[in-house]
Amino acid sequence: MKIIFESITTLIYFMFAIVLAFMSLAILWWSTNEVYIAIKDFTTQKQFILTMLQSVGTVIISIAILDIAKYMIEEEVFRNKELREAA
Repeated sequence: MKIIFESITTLIYFMFAIVLAFMSLAILWWSTNEVYIAIKDFTTQKQFILTMLQSVGTVIISIAILDIAKYMIEEEVFRNKELREAA
C-alpha cells in the first residue's frame, strides 16, 4: 500500500512540475512577444520603458517558476526514488 501511495504522489508531483514548466515557458514566450512588439511599434519612450520593465519582471517570475518545477522533479521525483533504492 505504501508503494502505491508513493508512486501516486510521485506521479502527481511530476505532472504538476510539468504543468509549471509549460506555464513558465508560456510566460517567457508572452514576455518575449511583448518586447518584440514594443521594439517594432515604438510609440513613446515612456511606454517602451514600461513594457521593458514589465517584461523583465515577467522573465524573472517565469524563471523562478521554472526553478520550482525543476526542484519538484529533482527532489520529489528523482530523490525519493534514490532514497527508496538505497534502503
